[in-house]
Amino acid sequence: MEETDINNIWGFNIRETLICLNNQPVIFFIDALEFIADCRTKLDLLNILYDCAKDCPNVRIITSCRTSDRNAFIKLEGNFDVKVYELGELTIEQQSELAKKYPIIADMEKIRDNRNLRKKLEKRQRLEDSKNLQKRLKKRQKLGKKRCNPIMI
Repeated sequence: MEETDINNIWGFNIRETLICLNNQPVIFFIDALEFIADCRTKLDLLNILYDCAKDCPNVRIITSCRTSDRNAFIKLEGNFDVKVYELGELTIEQQSELAKKYPIIADMEKIRDNRNLRKKLEKRQRLEDSKNLQKRLKKRQKLGKKRCNPIMI
């Protein structure tokens, strides 16, 4: 069942809590907005969160979204003081630096490389299987022709 009340998501009243925090810094981080771009209820909840935060200078909402899906949130950007920062693709050098700093990224790269290698090997195997099948079919056809030829006396 999809949640329709923002206060039920975390189990407390957001607006009251932000007021009670008495200007303590609060940061909401919401990743991958592209997954809610087509869901009216979730977009409404996001609007409510922004609405709760607009009167609290101590509250920041940081969201991430693929650039190609950003158009779904233009209305949200217009209704609230949203600053947009677009990031391009990481260069190979940047990826290497991240992999040095965070070993899990290097591990993920190895996994991706292994998947790509496995896909290539599977594709090669299917190609070889196909060639072998074609050879066997040709042999059968030749044998079939020899067997089917009537003997003339």
